[in-house]
Amino acid sequence: MCCPGQQNNDALLKLILKRIGSLPADVPASFLTKKGVQPAQIKKVESLTDFIAWFAERFDETVGEFEITIEVDDADLTKEGKQTQTIRLPNLAESIAEMFSMMIHFNINNELILNIVNRTLIESGQIKQSEFKTYSALNALIDYVGFHTSSEVQKMPLSFTVGEKSFDKFLKESEQNVSVLTYNEKETLIAKMQSLLQAAAITRAVHYKRTGGNQQQIASKLKSDLLTLLGESGTITDQVKAFIKNLDQVYDGINNQPQQ
Repeated sequence: MCCPGQQNNDALLKLILKRIGSLPADVPASFLTKKGVQPAQIKKVESLTDFIAWFAERFDETVGEFEITIEVDDADLTKEGKQTQTIRLPNLAESIAEMFSMMIHFNINNELILNIVNRTLIESGQIKQSEFKTYSALNALIDYVGFHTSSEVQKMPLSFTVGEKSFDKFLKESEQNVSVLTYNEKETLIAKMQSLLQAAAITRAVHYKRTGGNQQQIASKLKSDLLTLLGESGTITDQVKAFIKNLDQVYDGINNQPQQ
């Protein structure tokens, strides 16, 4: 007896029963649903102790068992073999905190990666355009110069391995066979130009002749020789006629300017 008098004890018991509710009571056997339908089983709770035990069972089945252990089979795909790792979730509060932390980091990294990928796409498009222009210019230059080329297979280094399915093998450096153009002639353009310059020097040495005397006579001789040459070919254009007319004038033997 906590209070003097039977009436006071009865009043206290009624107050306690009012606060905890009426017992016995019918409660669901489980809160979990199967395919969206909650089981119809009903369980009778006879006392407060039974109610507390029932509540503990329902709380345990909805929240789950802790500590939760998660075994990761391979935590690093860039390395060869399986890099196992164990993650432990001791309770609900720490699990939620860990989940939110990972989500925040994931969103930050996702935005960063998206920004980098967009810039990389723009840069790769510009590089591809520049390479295509360079390729077209080289083809035009090869056609203009007219040197002979041949195809040759060479090794090109790559930062990954083509055809591998696993990440640890795909991310290894490798070499790829690439067909490239090669110059298959022995002489270069400089060597050929030197031969041409040498031939021009020989021609100049053979046909060079120092002239002297009256410049009017020289001009007349050039005119006569030119007319003879053109008379044999039978072709005299307006430009040639103008040149012959200029030969009638006396040229300065040093700077090739007509005398005023």
